[in-house]
Amino acid sequence: MQDLLLIRTVSPVSSWGAFLISQIGVIFATHAVTAYTPLEAFMLMAPMNFYVVATLAIVFFIAWTDFDLFEMKKHEKKALETGELYDLSKPNPGDLQGSFPTNHYGKVIDLVLPIIALIVVTLVAMLWTGFKLSGYILNLFVIFEFTDVPFSLMLGGLIATILAIALYVRQFNKNPDANFSLVRKAFVTGIRSMLPAIFILIFAWSLSFLINALGTGAFLAKIVMDNNIPVGVIPFLLFVLTAVMAFATGSSWGSFGILLPIGASIIMEIEPALLLPVLSAVLAGAVFGDHCSPISDTTIMSATGAGVNVIDHVMTQLPYAIISAIIAAIGYLVLGLTGSVIVGMLSVVAIIIALFIIWNTKNKSDIKANS
Repeated sequence: MQDLLLIRTVSPVSSWGAFLISQIGVIFATHAVTAYTPLEAFMLMAPMNFYVVATLAIVFFIAWTDFDLFEMKKHEKKALETGELYDLSKPNPGDLQGSFPTNHYGKVIDLVLPIIALIVVTLVAMLWTGFKLSGYILNLFVIFEFTDVPFSLMLGGLIATILAIALYVRQFNKNPDANFSLVRKAFVTGIRSMLPAIFILIFAWSLSFLINALGTGAFLAKIVMDNNIPVGVIPFLLFVLTAVMAFATGSSWGSFGILLPIGASIIMEIEPALLLPVLSAVLAGAVFGDHCSPISDTTIMSATGAGVNVIDHVMTQLPYAIISAIIAAIGYLVLGLTGSVIVGMLSVVAIIIALFIIWNTKNKSDIKANS
């Protein structure tokens, strides 16, 4: 799930993408940015999210080489020696087992069909709304530029939900536990889980307006200039600050909402050319902090899905997340000091390749030593 979190921060076809594009749109309107549309900016920012780039690269490398570190190595060894895939003595507070009765009548198609419907309906709706809003221009890039992502996601989710209910109702004749009260319970549970995100979205829009009205960006920019803080380190500092905030609050959305407009206000007063790198640094820092936070919903849900203790999950993934964050921080520092996204990206790629060579060499040495 947390790997999906990485993808959603760089993918426009998601609720995260829709939220971030809307935030970028507000920022652009506030600062009269017309060089590119919010969707274009979002797509340009994707390769600047160095934390996502580093983490995905490390995920594939670890999966390919089976190279483990610290707590992960300890749990891996225990699983091989005892057959225990997790610590049975530790509770999993995020475990929701027992909330709904076990269903022995479901089929694979009951799971797959709503997901397929969600993807197909959402994509079709995006193509249609983009084609219509663009003035019926038959150009894929233009269509996705003008597409109505929130409406498309809502329509796709609605159709998928109706289909899932229909597939569940089909079990009523053979499943004695199936009833409409469980459908109602599922709706209530789903609504409760989404309310925090909805409130964050509303407050984020309000905060963007207030930050602009209070002149927060100009005030902070003055502090930066008065203290002779180099402009080149601002992306790095915002990455670190957002990471700390997301870790402390367990909310990447809240960190997005607070620091995206603040970061934009600061950099637009000092060096507008660094706007997109600064916004990318905020996104990267928020995802890193969310990844490492034991109170993050994605952390708890990931641990629950794997059936492990939340703290064990945090401690096993923390070394990999920190390594990715250090790589990203260096990348933002290089980007800020050189003013070149390409140089920043090349520095990230160079560090990743160097680490892969070192880790692979060490892994082979360990195998030889144990054989």
